[in-house]
Amino acid sequence: MQYLVLSTFCVCADKRCLAIFASDRYRLTYLCAMTTREFTNQWISALSERYDSREASEILRVWLEDSAGISRSRWMLMDVVPEDLAYADLLERLKAGEPIQYITGVAFFSDLLFNVNPSVLIPRPETEDLVNLLRDYTPRGASVLDIGTGSGCIPISLAKMRSDLQVWGLDFSKPALEVAATNAEKMQVKCTFIEMDILSEWPEINYDIIVSNPPYIEDKERDSMSGHVVDYEPSSALFVPNEQPLLFYSRIMESAYNHCDQLWFECHIDHVEEVAQQMVATGYDKVTTYPDITGRLRFVSGISNPILHRESN
Repeated sequence: MQYLVLSTFCVCADKRCLAIFASDRYRLTYLCAMTTREFTNQWISALSERYDSREASEILRVWLEDSAGISRSRWMLMDVVPEDLAYADLLERLKAGEPIQYITGVAFFSDLLFNVNPSVLIPRPETEDLVNLLRDYTPRGASVLDIGTGSGCIPISLAKMRSDLQVWGLDFSKPALEVAATNAEKMQVKCTFIEMDILSEWPEINYDIIVSNPPYIEDKERDSMSGHVVDYEPSSALFVPNEQPLLFYSRIMESAYNHCDQLWFECHIDHVEEVAQQMVATGYDKVTTYPDITGRLRFVSGISNPILHRESN
């Protein structure tokens, strides 16, 4: 077996030991034990050009839990780092900007571990707040369609919380729907998936609830965004043409008006009021905005076709 000396990676306090890389096992091994504190400090330092200390620490936590099977509490109680902790290749990929969730192939969302890859957006924590709102406000036995479902995190998580619901997920991306179908099977949830571009088509059946967190970032904002988002996550799930941040919102609220009872959106915090005003102008009733866990308004809901609803009551 041949070894490549990586002396610059050694963090031993007295600088007398060498770090060696076992090329056939992708594993760094130290000739003296390294404490978890030393490892954490070295990890943060190695990623400092791309991530601040808080972000680097969070990436470490995610990797330890998702790939190494080491919880935060267990890591804090450890004196030294396990000798077989493989991370040399991982650090290089992280330093290049690749998201940890794509490296591990999984992401936590609503206490569930979803499969992810570059064909789907990495589920965001704030979207969990939307799922919790749907859990609390969706009538019993309702049908729910998620437009732009990606990994399927919204309908699948909702179905795990509310087994009485019927859930659908729609996306124009076949690779994304394949990931979503894998997650539904993994979570043992019945979810029907539809491949469709809602800018040119619309589902034939009606739903009690339609929900969406559609693309809203103008293309001109690419240069100001983090590389680990722009370079790795699917552009079609993020960006819209310049000067059209509400392109998908407008299409969905107009088309859904006669095809659902309630419409729910997740929005950019700068667009919440505009989306709400446009829903009112389109004819939605009881339009309401909701904050995320940080207290910032992020979600909008409304009752569609209120005249028909009043006539049916």
